[in-house]
Amino acid sequence: MTFALVAAAAHGQDLDSYKVRLAQQGADGARVTVTETGSVASAVRSAPIPNPDRKIECYRVEIFFDNSPTARKLAYETYAQFRELFPAIPADEKNDISYDRPTYRVRVGYFLTHDEAIAMCGRLKPHFKNAYPSAEQIELSKFAERAFPVSGSEDAFPELPAE
Repeated sequence: MTFALVAAAAHGQDLDSYKVRLAQQGADGARVTVTETGSVASAVRSAPIPNPDRKIECYRVEIFFDNSPTARKLAYETYAQFRELFPAIPADEKNDISYDRPTYRVRVGYFLTHDEAIAMCGRLKPHFKNAYPSAEQIELSKFAERAFPVSGSEDAFPELPAE
């Protein structure tokens, strides 16, 4: 029951993730295609959030961590580079750059599952080699405002170099 509430409150993020997992080809070659009307997707994403002040664990991707004398400058430069490369990913400088004496950090994205953060991490690593997933507690209402849907978001990423 709790998972269902969190998933609904995440404005369909988990629904999108679930659809992507269904669409992946199974070992037996089976594949599921999910088709939904715009009104259904819109209704799920606009569902009211129960208990919006409740904290949940979410995941972010940390792309910068430093405590050198130039850490502040480097954190803001890293954040500016991220915004330039990934403008479609919701970002908020106040929440994405943090200072916990003596360390500056830049964390981006808000994801309901560790797997979603890992997927984002894989897309960020070519540009931010030290990127890694990081757990964080956040109010449900803030998560719903800031969550980035993983599926259908390919346009948020620049063309990645071939491996």
